[in-house]
Amino acid sequence: MSLNSCPPSFKIVKLGNPDAERDALNAGIQAMLRCMGANSLPDPTGHAGEYLSTDGTDVFWAAGGGGGVVPTGTGFTHITAGVQDAAAKLVDTADVNNDQITYAKMQNVSATSRVLGRRSSGGGDVEELSIGQGLEISGTVLQAKLSTDGGNTLIMGSDNGLYVPPATAAITATSLTLPYAAKRHVVTVIDAAVTALSKIVATLGTAPDTAVNADDDIDLLSLTTIPTAGSFDVRMNFLTPIGGTLPINYMVG
Repeated sequence: MSLNSCPPSFKIVKLGNPDAERDALNAGIQAMLRCMGANSLPDPTGHAGEYLSTDGTDVFWAAGGGGGVVPTGTGFTHITAGVQDAAAKLVDTADVNNDQITYAKMQNVSATSRVLGRRSSGGGDVEELSIGQGLEISGTVLQAKLSTDGGNTLIMGSDNGLYVPPATAAITATSLTLPYAAKRHVVTVIDAAVTALSKIVATLGTAPDTAVNADDDIDLLSLTTIPTAGSFDVRMNFLTPIGGTLPINYMVG
């Protein structure tokens, strides 16, 4: 309320009579008090929960809320078109700006070495996934886990892909002794790396021209190998009888 609502409707003049001046002043004060009383705020007694409203002329108490509710508990309330929603209403996705939720505001994972995804059928809430065999988390990187077991040949390539490098087998050179001249010979070669399941590839070695059996003197028809534990037999057939020393090369796989 403002005193502008009660402009003075009188003025004090010297009347020359003290009694008349006093009566005029009292009348002015009473008029001012009546105006102020008419324009003061309504009595709040009995109006708990209501709010002041006006129709443009008078000021009065009105029922509060406009359909809203008094907030209860803790947390956020939700406002739509200036009115608070029901108490169960919280924050909608549309109420949160992009990039506002930090990692720290997410719930904690249950243990280390977890990734987030979903294994349950269909769409739904995000779930924790554990790291399966063949994978590991190193620092902040999820990567393949290479076995340290002996014999493992799986490695990481230069393009960060997994691959098995081509197998390399050592070539062993040895000389066979053919005890006599014949078209067919069977000679045993001792090699601890050989097992009964080994695959052996054998070929004739290179013999110099000065050797007893030079390359031009050997008419080999066939050469096969039969593996056993710790050795293998070399079976050879020749077009013409041959004896003496014979070089061969072989690989064990």
